[in-house]
Amino acid sequence: MEFIPSEAEYRVHVFRGEIILAQRKVPKEDAHEFIRTRSHGWTLNRFAPVDLTSPLYCASVRAVEILGLDFGAVDVLKRGRRDYVVLEVNTAPGLSEETVGCYAERMLRWWNEA
Repeated sequence: MEFIPSEAEYRVHVFRGEIILAQRKVPKEDAHEFIRTRSHGWTLNRFAPVDLTSPLYCASVRAVEILGLDFGAVDVLKRGRRDYVVLEVNTAPGLSEETVGCYAERMLRWWNEA
């Protein structure tokens, strides 16, 4: 594993080419500066997607698409103004009540459209 310097870290939830939830990792008190995990004092906060054509969202949707998945939670680092690095795509991410609701709502909409 290699450390990648970054300004921020995001988790973008994608379902069938659509952003259903965007989250940013933020520190709690006494959080470890570099290791952005729950056990090191970091948590995910929801934020509203502003520009769905941004490199953050385009990279997230493309990562899920390239892997041939219907959905995934994409972990992405922001390294500069328009420089993003996809770390991984989680196919079984930890789900909060809010996250489950977002997936359920979008999946039901997809089911009803089919």
